[in-house]
Amino acid sequence: MRLTLLITAASIAALSSAAFAQEPAAPAAMAPTPEATAPAAGAPLAAPEGTTPAAVAPPAAQELAPLPTNPLGLTLINTLEKICRPISNQTGKLDDLAKAEGFVKKRQLWTKEVDKAGTQVVVQPVSVANPTTCTLTINHAKGGFQDLVNGMHAWASRQDPILQLRAPYAYDDQITKMKRTTVGWEAPSATSTTGMTGMAFTGLAMLNGKDIVRGMDQSELMYQVRK
Repeated sequence: MRLTLLITAASIAALSSAAFAQEPAAPAAMAPTPEATAPAAGAPLAAPEGTTPAAVAPPAAQELAPLPTNPLGLTLINTLEKICRPISNQTGKLDDLAKAEGFVKKRQLWTKEVDKAGTQVVVQPVSVANPTTCTLTINHAKGGFQDLVNGMHAWASRQDPILQLRAPYAYDDQITKMKRTTVGWEAPSATSTTGMTGMAFTGLAMLNGKDIVRGMDQSELMYQVRK
């Protein structure tokens, strides 16, 4: 059965207690925050106060969603594995990793053009406050958020340890004037009682309804390792 994670503006509502009955209680999903308000190094990323849980239908424990086969999905997975993971484990430098994976510097940002329609993956500079956090900005076709979330869930489900799905949420970011809808995954560290690996995929939309990028949607993918 193909996984469907239902994240729509109309369905963002309170989660029922049964929705995550198969999963033990866990902290809120890792939440991307603007650089200006980044938490101190080592601090966990958490959902902002006042956020609204979003409905989600998790798969049965034995099910694995198919990995994406489309160019953007494959690019995101390759970027996670070849750039974000080394950055988060502090085993590689952004410039060297991005260049090796075919990214080109545009306006001082490492960028990969996925297709001729303007689909892009951009690796953001590594934050001094959070040096083990890798952040990607993705410009993609309108309405593509759900498919991208499904692809990231399929990848997260195949990690060791498995990155477990957390309760999605949405909130209006008054600093950036954007609505942020976030789906997150987390896994405890295999070597530390306080460590974790986290990933958050966030759909972005201007509060005034205008496009962030003309004719396209924009999302953000954050990957973090805390030792």
